[in-house]
Amino acid sequence: MEYDKLEGRQFQSHVVATAQRQGPQTVPGPDAGGERAVAIYSLISSAKLNGLNPEAYLRNELERIADHPINRIEELLPWNLATELAPDSLHAA
Repeated sequence: MEYDKLEGRQFQSHVVATAQRQGPQTVPGPDAGGERAVAIYSLISSAKLNGLNPEAYLRNELERIADHPINRIEELLPWNLATELAPDSLHAA
């Protein structure tokens, strides 16, 4: 799936809304911790926008990423795994 500007804005709005609902206590003090939190929120939001169960998606990523070639990392993005994970994600919800 390719994202155009509208979808990018929708994604950004979703991430910001999620962070605002969680409140500032979920973003750790140092900048690096905040950047990590934003990265996790982004993965969770991307999974949701692609119809995946975020927990199932993250579990799959953690199981696969250590052995996955870095030059093919885009294969692990939610929109590239949506068809592969969708049936499993429905049961994990």
